[in-house]
Amino acid sequence: KAVTPWGLRRLIDGAVEAAPALEHAPLAETWSGLRPGTPDGFPILGPDPDVPNLVYATGHFRNGILLAPLTGERVGALLSRGEWCADVAPFGIGRFGGGTADPEPAAGWDPPVGGGGGGRGGARGATG
Repeated sequence: KAVTPWGLRRLIDGAVEAAPALEHAPLAETWSGLRPGTPDGFPILGPDPDVPNLVYATGHFRNGILLAPLTGERVGALLSRGEWCADVAPFGIGRFGGGTADPEPAAGWDPPVGGGGGGRGGARGATG
């Protein structure tokens, strides 16, 4: 990945629109990073159905910062207490073929009060 003039211009235009005082601010540094995404635009969460002790929490694309608290809560419950919530089962790696799309939750699993599924936070690729 590299910073492109097109991408930089879009970011600067958005920043200036949100905060006009930035129009003449000096540009101190640029960088680019990866935003790992998935073919269907949804993250991969949960245990691997075939590899013991492998747990996925990836593919959030640009919504990683927004989904980090919920992802951490769900994966933390799985790793520390063996609890897996049904509301994240559809995000399993199995949906891409091979293994199971809905791994069985560990014994003693108790669904969260109020649920809180989640959906797509934004259209993948909408802003480059």
